[in-house]
Amino acid sequence: MKHELTLAIPYYSGFALFEQTLRSLAGQRVLVVDDSPRGLSRDELAIIARLVDARVLRNATNLGMARSWNRCLDEASTDLVTIVHADDLLAPGYAARVVELAEAFDAPAVFTGARVIGSSGSDVFSVPDLVKRALVPRHHGALELRGDAGLAALMRGNFIFCPSLCFRRSRMTLRFDPRWRFMLDMHLTVRLLLAGESLVGVPEEPLYLYRRHADNATARLTAELTRFREEHAFYREVTAEAAARGLTRAAEVAGRERMIQLNLAFCIARDLAGFRLRDGAEKARLFGDLFVRQRMS
Repeated sequence: MKHELTLAIPYYSGFALFEQTLRSLAGQRVLVVDDSPRGLSRDELAIIARLVDARVLRNATNLGMARSWNRCLDEASTDLVTIVHADDLLAPGYAARVVELAEAFDAPAVFTGARVIGSSGSDVFSVPDLVKRALVPRHHGALELRGDAGLAALMRGNFIFCPSLCFRRSRMTLRFDPRWRFMLDMHLTVRLLLAGESLVGVPEEPLYLYRRHADNATARLTAELTRFREEHAFYREVTAEAAARGLTRAAEVAGRERMIQLNLAFCIARDLAGFRLRDGAEKARLFGDLFVRQRMS
């Protein structure tokens, strides 16, 4: 049976970029979950209607990121759902590829690789994204992550771009946890692996265009240092649970928290090189709190 796909977009703000996102989804089934403070205007709704065949749902109250993402999953009219960020783009072959993967593998989620773009839509380079590509395990054909080895690979560094994930609702007993702001996606994928499920992807095929810019959630949460505190707390949880389940390799990798330390150290060095001394000092204090004083006590 040929599977159908819903591209679900939780919208909060930034209609100019959102309009570009919609243009990249032309011809696909689209669901928009409006979580913006004042709601989409009549003119904005008219633009959406011109660009795509979309069902638009307005949240009665602001649900926040996790609950809006969950509503995207729950309200979709198809079994396959991709939660597209409202400032990103899809390459023309994305939808067909994830449907193909879903038909070939009975996994609760499949994923593709991603290209990183900036505000203008041009490709951008960053050291963290280069490292992510280097962390992908060697594989032939589609990459299947499962069990201790699969979890250990993901805990070395999250090389899955969250919005490239296409979920199979009939296999998804889990949802995004509202207690996380930065770790929403990785928490869900790790919980799936801990539950004995698999994730299947083609990380070498950059069919999702992930936009990095100063106003996106990742940039804000990094600047606030929320991401590092959440990563640290999350890795400690996974270390304990993996050990309890006998996933010794994953527990060992998670317990080192090596990628968090390297990324925080890189951010400190970048701040100092840019003469942002106060920001660098704040991150250095956090590094001491998380990885020196805490482990000495």
